[in-house]
Amino acid sequence: MVSIGGGYRLDSSDLADALYPLPGLIDYTAEVMDEEGTDLLALTLQLWNTNEDAAMVKARAALLDIPAIKKAVDSGGLTLGAIRSTSGGVLSTGVAKKTIVDLRKGGSKE
Repeated sequence: MVSIGGGYRLDSSDLADALYPLPGLIDYTAEVMDEEGTDLLALTLQLWNTNEDAAMVKARAALLDIPAIKKAVDSGGLTLGAIRSTSGGVLSTGVAKKTIVDLRKGGSKE
C-alpha cells in the first residue's frame, strides 16, 4: 500500500482490479513520484493487439474509478501523469506480486 496525495492509500490490488480487465492489456507498471510538491502517478502499459490511444483513454478512466485516486485527484494532492505504452519487451515475468514503485524521497516499493 502506498500513501498518495491528501493521505489517501492506494493498494496494488486496486490497480490490478481496475486495469487488467482492459482489452489488450498484458501487463503494467505504476510509479508514484513527487512533482513540485504534488504526487504524480505514471503508468506504463504493455499492450497487445489493441488500439494504443483507446487503451490509454480507458486506462485513465479506470484509474479515476478507483476511489482513493479520484479523491486524491479531486483534492489536488495527486496528478495523473503520462500513460505510456510499450509493445515490445517484458515489463515483468508475471510471477511476482504487482507493486507500485514509489520514487518519492524515502519511498519504496509497495
